[in-house]
Amino acid sequence: MTLLKQLAGLMLALILLAGCTSTPAETPTAAATPAAGGLPTLPAGAVFQVIDANGVVTLFGGAELGELPLGQITVEEKVEEGPRLLDVLAAAGITTFDEVTLTGPASAMTLTADQVDDQVLLDLTNRGTVKLASPYVPKADWVKDITLIQVK
Repeated sequence: MTLLKQLAGLMLALILLAGCTSTPAETPTAAATPAAGGLPTLPAGAVFQVIDANGVVTLFGGAELGELPLGQITVEEKVEEGPRLLDVLAAAGITTFDEVTLTGPASAMTLTADQVDDQVLLDLTNRGTVKLASPYVPKADWVKDITLIQVK
C-alpha cells in the first residue's frame, strides 16, 4: 500500500474515531430505536449496527472499525477501501449465515452467503459513513450510508 493510501485510510479512521470512544454493545436490548422509515436512530458515535439471527445487536463506531483490517478493491478504475463485510460479521460473532441485508436511508440490498467474499467491503466515506462496495454489484446499486446490517 502506498504511503498516500495509508494516510487516506488513517484519515478516514480518525474521522470515524472522532465520535466513538466506547466498546460495542452486544445485547438483544441494545438495538437503536427505529426512526421514521424504519431505520434505527443510532447512539452518538455509532456508524451502523449488526443484528444477528438471534436478535443480538452489535454497534460499530469508528473505534471498532479502526480495529478491523482494511480490504481494497478497484471498481471502475477507483480504489475502494474499508473493512471486509466478512470481518465485520466475524467481529459481531457471526461466522455462518444464509443471507445478509444492508440498509441505508435510500436503499437496501440482500446478499446470500455465496455472494459475500473478501471482495465485498464496507467502504469508508469522507462523511464518516460506510457504503457497500463490490465488483459484483453495479456501482449505481451500492447501498450508501449503511446504518443497519441484518443477518439470517
